[in-house]
Amino acid sequence: YLLFTITDDAGNVVRRLKAPAKKGINRISWDFRNDTKVPVDFTPFDESNVFSNPDRGTLVVPGTYKVSMQKFEDSVYTELVSPVSFRIEALNMIHMPVADKKVLYDFGMKVEELQRAVAGTNVYADELRNKLKYMKQAVLQTPAMDASVMKQMIVLERRLTEVDKILNGDASLTRREFEAPTSLNSRIGSIMDGLVSTTTAATNTFMNSYNDAARQFAPVSTEVKNIDAEIKKLELVLEQNKAPYTPGRLPQWNQQ
Repeated sequence: YLLFTITDDAGNVVRRLKAPAKKGINRISWDFRNDTKVPVDFTPFDESNVFSNPDRGTLVVPGTYKVSMQKFEDSVYTELVSPVSFRIEALNMIHMPVADKKVLYDFGMKVEELQRAVAGTNVYADELRNKLKYMKQAVLQTPAMDASVMKQMIVLERRLTEVDKILNGDASLTRREFEAPTSLNSRIGSIMDGLVSTTTAATNTFMNSYNDAARQFAPVSTEVKNIDAEIKKLELVLEQNKAPYTPGRLPQWNQQ
C-alpha cells in the first residue's frame, strides 16, 4: 500500500493516510483534520444511518504543510515522493484572528486527549469486567481455591459497575425515565460534536464542560488502575492454585 504523511511547518506529523497501491490514476483526499483518538475498531461504519457520522478529529490551523508519499512492501517503507509543500487558506467567511484559531486548535487537542483517555479507560474497564467473569468460573473449577477469592471478585465487579455509571450513565434510571446525571462520555461527545464542525472560538460553555469532565475523570482513572492492580494479584492467586486459563493470564509450566 501507499502511505501519505502530512507534516506541519515545524515538521510535526499531523496525519497519515493509507491508500492501496494500484494501477491507473487514483485520488486520495485529506479533510484538513487530525486523526481521531477513539479506540481502534475495525467495525465498518454504517453509512445507512443518516443521523450518524464517523468519528472526526480537530481541524488544523491554516498555514503551510508538507506531504510525502511512501510505498510499503515486504515490511519496508520506501520513499517515492519527497515532501511537497502546500498551504491551507481559511475561507474567511467568519473573521477570527490567527491567534484565536490557534487557541481553538489547542483546546480541541486537549479535548481529544481527554476523549482518548476516557474512551480507552471505558473499553479497558469492559475488558476487566470480562476477565472477572472468566476468573469467577475458574475459581469454581478449582476446588483448592479459598471461597474468599470469589467474594473479592464480586466486590471488584460492583466497583466496575459504579465506574460504568460515571462513564456511560445510569442505564437503570434512564430505562425508568428518571433524570440521570450526564455521563462523562456524553459530556465529552457533546464538546467534540461542536468542535469538529466549527471555525469560531470555543465557547465558555465548552471550556467549563471540559474542566468539569477532567475533574470527574481523574478519580475514575485512579479507581480503574486500582481495580486493575487487584485483579492482577488475583490472577497470581489463580495461577498459584493451578486454575484453568483465563483471558490475559499466561499459564506458567515447569517441565518435570
